[in-house]
Amino acid sequence: MDSLEEFRSLLNEAELIDDRYDATGSHIWLPYGLKLRNRLFKFLQEHFEQEGYDQYEFPLLIPESYLRQQENAVPSFEDSVCWVDRFGTDDLEEPYYLRPTGEAQIYPIINHWIRSYRDLPLKILLIEPMFRAFKGGTPLLASQGSHMIEGHGFHSDRQSAEREVEEATKYVDEALEAIGLKQSLMVQRPLWGNRSVSERTIGYDVVTPLNRTIMTASLYMQGDIYSDAYDLIYRDEANETQTMTTIDWGLSTRVLGISLLLLADERGFRVLPKLSPIQIVFVSINNNEEEIDLAETLAEALPFRTKVDTNSENLGRRFEMWEKRGVPLRVEIGPDELNSDTITIFRRDINERLDSEIESLESFSSVVGGLLDDIKENLQEVAANARKENIKTVSKSKSISKVIDDGNVAQFSYCGSKDCGVQIESMIDGEILGTDLRETQDGNCINCSSETNRIAYASRRF
Repeated sequence: MDSLEEFRSLLNEAELIDDRYDATGSHIWLPYGLKLRNRLFKFLQEHFEQEGYDQYEFPLLIPESYLRQQENAVPSFEDSVCWVDRFGTDDLEEPYYLRPTGEAQIYPIINHWIRSYRDLPLKILLIEPMFRAFKGGTPLLASQGSHMIEGHGFHSDRQSAEREVEEATKYVDEALEAIGLKQSLMVQRPLWGNRSVSERTIGYDVVTPLNRTIMTASLYMQGDIYSDAYDLIYRDEANETQTMTTIDWGLSTRVLGISLLLLADERGFRVLPKLSPIQIVFVSINNNEEEIDLAETLAEALPFRTKVDTNSENLGRRFEMWEKRGVPLRVEIGPDELNSDTITIFRRDINERLDSEIESLESFSSVVGGLLDDIKENLQEVAANARKENIKTVSKSKSISKVIDDGNVAQFSYCGSKDCGVQIESMIDGEILGTDLRETQDGNCINCSSETNRIAYASRRF
């Protein structure tokens, strides 16, 4: 996958989306793509609910005054939100805007729910569209109306919030690994520059085939930044007024786009069996009654998501469509299969056919179940190894720029100071992603030569 345009074209050809809708940055989810997206979000919802986050649903229309409450605390969203200033023909006295993210949507109501320390911690899960003023964008990666899954935590003190941040690094990481993105770099972002939305920001980034990194998820230790803006207070055990400490984390439809992008090959998408709406497609070669009957018998006997394809299009076109969609297994039923105990199975992950003898329906189920497990492991390994060769270790500041210009990610020792970070970024056409939170290595800062064990990364970001 060499370009965003190629990715967009494949999304359309595989009939996951249709981007011919005349609303800037928007697209239509077609049935197969919507099933794929819904399977992803169902898995994520269940995963995060196990961590104690209960799902809420808030209005998508947010009063302008809610946004104004935070304007002195964090960078304004005003220029990037979508405004609603009229109902019918009547101008609104106070405009609304469509939800860009959860803080201004939910924080103004929290004091109605939390009165004392007994009401804390409160952990809220949101699964809702995100509206930003995209003038273009790429479907699934950065587009209008992308769905986000967010966790917002309200805590009685900083220690409780910090513990939740540490736990969140694990369960966000586990979620990414489960959907084939375990190769994400987990870094602590630098906080210099504009007013920050958090005291500590953790980002998860992957190296893409497009010579840029892209963020898969983020995690924020907000401290009291939003608590001060929205007057988030409670009564402690001594009936004294205290300020809440907040955290949040989030990931979006983008993780699906990244998974599809990383796993694509020359034939189309490859999809993890866990996420694929159809795990096994049965294709009747001649569409005659005997072939269809056998296909249906086998499909109904399996405890997997199956489909029997009896489409009237030519066989090559049918094979091509299922391959573009990334269906993990294709079972081909033709004259040879009718006259023997052997079934032809096509593995989409390695694009190879294999013959499997069927002694019974139970043995057939065992065979395809084993293949699906193999495909899962193989694709996760493909994603984990994707672009590893594009991370280049450098020991001199001047080498960072060349690595980035070649479309790679520079890895280097870094003391973590703002002065060194700003100086490094002034020399490159890119940015420091942050310092690695998984690994350390003794060395000397690439800029000031002070001793450090921090590893940092720099790249161009999507």
